[in-house]
Amino acid sequence: MLFLGFKLQSLWKRRASRTTATAARSRVGAAVRSLATRVGAAAGPGDEGLVSSGNRLLGKPLAEDKTPLASLQSSLEDPHPSPILAEHEKGEYLGAHYDLMMRHPEIRAAFERRRNAVTSLPRFLVAAGEDERSATAFDFVRESLRCIPNFQLNLTHQLDAVPYGLAIDELIYERLPRGPLTDAIVPVDMIDRPLHRFGFKRGALHVRSGDGVDLDPRAPHPWRFLVHRHGTKDNPWGEALLDCLFEEHHFSTSSRKDYAFALTRWAQPLLYLRYDEEEDEARNGARLADIKRLIHESGVQNGLALPSWTRPDTIEAKRSASISYTAFLNVARARIFLVVCGETGETSGASDSGPGSYAKLKVIAEGVVSELVKRDAHALSAHLTDHLIRPLVALNLGVDWLPFAPKFFIDAEGQGDIEIAQNGLIALLDENEKRRLRRQPPLAIPKREIYQTFRVRPPERGEEILEQSAPPPPPEPLDTREEDA
Repeated sequence: MLFLGFKLQSLWKRRASRTTATAARSRVGAAVRSLATRVGAAAGPGDEGLVSSGNRLLGKPLAEDKTPLASLQSSLEDPHPSPILAEHEKGEYLGAHYDLMMRHPEIRAAFERRRNAVTSLPRFLVAAGEDERSATAFDFVRESLRCIPNFQLNLTHQLDAVPYGLAIDELIYERLPRGPLTDAIVPVDMIDRPLHRFGFKRGALHVRSGDGVDLDPRAPHPWRFLVHRHGTKDNPWGEALLDCLFEEHHFSTSSRKDYAFALTRWAQPLLYLRYDEEEDEARNGARLADIKRLIHESGVQNGLALPSWTRPDTIEAKRSASISYTAFLNVARARIFLVVCGETGETSGASDSGPGSYAKLKVIAEGVVSELVKRDAHALSAHLTDHLIRPLVALNLGVDWLPFAPKFFIDAEGQGDIEIAQNGLIALLDENEKRRLRRQPPLAIPKREIYQTFRVRPPERGEEILEQSAPPPPPEPLDTREEDA
């Protein structure tokens, strides 16, 4: 009877704990459903699944496996289109040869120059309009991006899509418990990830895990990774610019080795010693042993032991053209900078004077053609707007707020283009003043266009605004009637 009582008490406690856990799960589920209903109230048929599944974004990082996965792709994965990787990465991890090429001094310097030309430009958020919802979306995105530490490093890594064809950063999301963004799901970190941790199946990104033999690709949430492609959309891997530099990397590396061997062979003095040759081979061997010891102790790598009756001489090779390792390396270097930066890396004679000079094929930012800088800046701005800012707005404010989402803008215009735009806008404002005097309807000019043209940031809420004081009234005309009298 006592045993039966203990048994019933144990069953009752287990049932009570199970009921408590069920109630807790019900409360959490109700809170999640409430958030999904509030966030995705205006979601369309194609976006409702992504918005309502925002809790899938929460959790530990997915691509933090540090094991270099061998480039063994299953038949279900989309193969990498690069013939360079297919030929030179047998048994190595995906992108190993790209990493080897990026350690080349000239190739690394060329891509760093092009990348720094974009990251050094001014960047800011541009509000979608001047209404209340645009201001709210602008404030939300600005505070959300401030949660990402060292955002500059992520922008730099996203530009690695130019050499690699693809750049992937993992977004670590959290639901903020306090502050101005309480209960919002925002990224609190962005971590750059290498290529070998990912694969594609029918164009969809998958996370590869395992030891390179037993692969287990997992499909993440579409907003979990920030994927920037370069060159093409025909395949998910993009188009790597490093494929165009394989010959330059191979020949310049081989030439450096040959150049180093030539310096070792010919740039140091060759020590040779003479000895009197005798008929006794034993005495000749002893003398040769002493000569070898003297050559070794002298510190030179090469030496000659010649009989005294020999007369050494050299014959210079006669060439019909100039052959130089330095000239060949300079040609390879010029080709590398021509492909990456649009010019040969030498000092350009382009003039900075004159309006519109930046609109021409001009070398800016320490040797990068302005057209390449503008293209990279515009591509990165559109990419961050479409794949980072708009998902943030849709996830936390709703899909109906997407028209009010701000844009990420990188200012890549040169000083000459800015002056031309400012002069045109001033002329347009003068034309509106003439229309006002003629009582004609003025031309509509968005205020955002004025801020952007004059490179002035729009004022934030509650920020003090500098106002121009009213001009003093003109002096009254003097009464000259008394003087005339």
